[in-house]
Amino acid sequence: MSTRHEDPIILDDIQPRDLDRGARAELKPLTKENADWVARHLVAASLALETDPHLAHRHALAAARRAGRIAVVRETLGITAYATGDFGLAVREFRTFRRISGRNDQIALLVDSERGIQRPDRALETGRAVDRSTLSREVQVALAIALSGARLDLGQTVLALSELEIPQLDPDRAFSYSPDLFRAYAEVLTELGRTSEASTWLERAERAEEALESKADDVVVIVEIGDDGVGGVGGVDSVGGDGGDGGVGGDGGVGGDGGVEGVEGVSGGDVEGDAVSGGEDGGSADAKRAKSELSVGSRRQTDRASRQDLGTIRHGDGNSGDVSDADGALRAARHGDKLLGGASVAGTPLSGVDAVFADLDGVVYAGARAIPDAVESLRKVAVRMPVGYITNNASRSDSTVAAHLRELGLDVAPEHVVTSPQAAMRLLAEHVAAPARVLVVGGEGIVTELERLGYVIVRSATEQPDAVVQGFAPEVGWRDLAEAAFALRSDEASGRPEIPWIVTNMDWTIPVAGGIAPGNGTLVSAVHTAAERMPLVAGKPETPIFVEACSRFGVRSPLMIGDRLDTDILGAHRAGLVSALVLTGIDGAKQVLSADAASRPRYILGTLAELHETYPVATVAADATVTVGQARVRVEGRRVVIINSGHNKLDLLRAGCRAIWDSSVNIHSMDVPEELYR
Repeated sequence: MSTRHEDPIILDDIQPRDLDRGARAELKPLTKENADWVARHLVAASLALETDPHLAHRHALAAARRAGRIAVVRETLGITAYATGDFGLAVREFRTFRRISGRNDQIALLVDSERGIQRPDRALETGRAVDRSTLSREVQVALAIALSGARLDLGQTVLALSELEIPQLDPDRAFSYSPDLFRAYAEVLTELGRTSEASTWLERAERAEEALESKADDVVVIVEIGDDGVGGVGGVDSVGGDGGDGGVGGDGGVGGDGGVEGVEGVSGGDVEGDAVSGGEDGGSADAKRAKSELSVGSRRQTDRASRQDLGTIRHGDGNSGDVSDADGALRAARHGDKLLGGASVAGTPLSGVDAVFADLDGVVYAGARAIPDAVESLRKVAVRMPVGYITNNASRSDSTVAAHLRELGLDVAPEHVVTSPQAAMRLLAEHVAAPARVLVVGGEGIVTELERLGYVIVRSATEQPDAVVQGFAPEVGWRDLAEAAFALRSDEASGRPEIPWIVTNMDWTIPVAGGIAPGNGTLVSAVHTAAERMPLVAGKPETPIFVEACSRFGVRSPLMIGDRLDTDILGAHRAGLVSALVLTGIDGAKQVLSADAASRPRYILGTLAELHETYPVATVAADATVTVGQARVRVEGRRVVIINSGHNKLDLLRAGCRAIWDSSVNIHSMDVPEELYR
């Protein structure tokens, strides 16, 4: 005998038409009577969420019992579970929503819910697996705040700060997500004892909030909030992109990233939904107001949770209704033509970006020689937009690198070069201030930056260093590594306190003129083995180097070009940047085919000349056949089938990547034709 459920009463003035248009479209597989009934419960849930989250949850459960295979229903149930503090159920709901919809709209709440059930490690793993370049800026911010909170849960305060140092952390302009991002940043600064800086960021948060509150709700503004006070409107962003009516579902309505496994009568399904935000199709005034208040990840929801459960997390209003995500063309793109990273309109890799950041080794040069097509292509880019050079190689200073690039034919000044030693200085300053003694393992690149800031450079553990900074240099030898290990080794017998160990990067290999050589990661591993310590990493794939680059060039939407998935592409994803992998360095076809979700590039290029060429659109047929150009590939069970190789090997690789990435099968258990990667 089945259990009888007491469904909550729905007020008579709540009508199905009050539900957001996109959410209503998801209910079409249901009978009209059932769809109307479910729609009214979803609207009732949205209306009750702020004043009575438990009643809202009952409405969501009622809808789920009748429409458990509908994405927006499972999304709603995740939200109400989160609002009532049932984080275990929220995790299950958000994961199911993501599975049946294919969307990451509520990834921040999924990460936050993992924290709520005391799984910060799982929270970090979940958040890191998402390609941030496919998320709206608002969701990127909410995710960064959630990940920062997970770092705090683990006692990783410095890394918690790094998680928040994203391009959206702009002290001079205010978006709807800015106040909460600024406050989260201030709280971590306070944890680090940097109270003066924390006060400054809290003041910025207050000014941003005041400025935003003075603007119309239906217009998204960029408000100048320089340190001298609130200025005028700096511009208008995509209407709805930073707030507005959230609606039920999508980026801004009742919704999340999951599905309930433990609710009777509710099961997962294969129905893909496209719940969208803030429609203009009528509905009651109360329902419209509820849409705005239901912005997923809003401070109102999160502030109800205890600090014990959710650390310092404060989701911004940023998840609310992104009109661009509701656009019909983009909805169609989810089921039709896409680039590898999810774009739906053919263009060059430079379309829609305001700068290019290029790695050096394996992208611009290998050793002393330029890589074919690199110099000419980057010169053409520089005519249109800024070009920055971001390198993990710590062996040379920015001036030396710039001189090398000029010899190759590029017009480059030292300020155009962002190095991992420069990023390392950000971390070092958080631990010890100049003129502290720093033991250096490395060469000119590190020494130059330390001297600029007034640190005292030492080379022996007997000189009692206050920190160790390590980076790659060809001349680093056994004695250098031994001295670092001696300095870092701390035990009760010696009575020496533990000192900071900061490394510029963890690249395991480096491309040089003669081939592939061991990189800094191998040298760091040697010190780690002897010192039994783990370092703090400044360069790619960590975010400080990207934040430094975006700040220096004053850009918001750069394209990051690299040759390594584990540093360049992964780092771009973590920083929320669009990425391109060029196959002229370390990683090739075999590596990109097997890339995990966090290391997949938006674009795959043979050479940099393809920056200026139209990038081919990948078409996915109903039978999951992926077509790029004339190449056609499909995954059948555990077999990857090449239906047509076409005439372009790169298009074949792109089609193979898309087919494998879209499948639910681990590539290591697949039968992959050698033609795809040889």
